[in-house]
Amino acid sequence: MSVPTRVALIISLVLCLTTGVAAYLLFPAKLLHWHVPAAIFTYLFFILCVVMNICRALGKQISLRRALSACDTGIIFAGITIITGMIWGRSAWGTAWIWEPRLTGMLLMTLIFVSWRMSATVIARHVVAERIATASLIILALPSIVFTHLATRLFGGIHPDAMPAATHSSALPGYAFVLSITCYLSLSVAFLLIHRCISKRD
Repeated sequence: MSVPTRVALIISLVLCLTTGVAAYLLFPAKLLHWHVPAAIFTYLFFILCVVMNICRALGKQISLRRALSACDTGIIFAGITIITGMIWGRSAWGTAWIWEPRLTGMLLMTLIFVSWRMSATVIARHVVAERIATASLIILALPSIVFTHLATRLFGGIHPDAMPAATHSSALPGYAFVLSITCYLSLSVAFLLIHRCISKRD
C-alpha cells in the first residue's frame, strides 16, 4: 500500500472519529476532551524533538528530518491546545487569554520550537550554525517544558492544575476522552506520514 493511500485512510479514520465526538465538542466545557489530549501530545512531540536533537548532538545517526517532523507535529498540537483553551477560557473565565503562568509558559514553549524550526530549515547546510541552533533548543526547550507543566503547582494561577472533576461526570462519558486520544493518535501518524511525503519531494 502506497504512502498516499495510507495517509488517505488515516485521514478518513480521523474524520470518522471526529464525527463521533463532535457533539461533545460543541460545548465550551466539553472542549476539555479536545484540549487536554492536545496538550498531552504537544508535550510528547516536543520532548521527542528535544531527545532527537540531544542524540544528534552526541553523534547519533538521527536525521534532521525526523527531528523537524516531531517539531512540526508538536507545533500543530500546540496550536490546537491554545485555540481550544481560548474558547474554553472565554466561557469559564470571561476572557480568551490571561497572562498567567501556565498559558504564558505554553505560548513561550511553542515560540521556542517555532523559532528553532524556522532557523533549522534555513541553516541546515551550515554545520556550525546548525549545532548552535540545536544547542540553543536543548538549553531553552527543556526548562520551558518543565516550567509549563509545573507552572500552576509552583506559581498558582487561574488555570486548573488538572482536568476538573466535573468533566468526569455522567454528562460527559469517559469514552469521549478515549475517542479523542485515539483521534490524536491517528492524527499524529497522518501528520508524520504527510511530513515524510513532503520531505521526500523536497
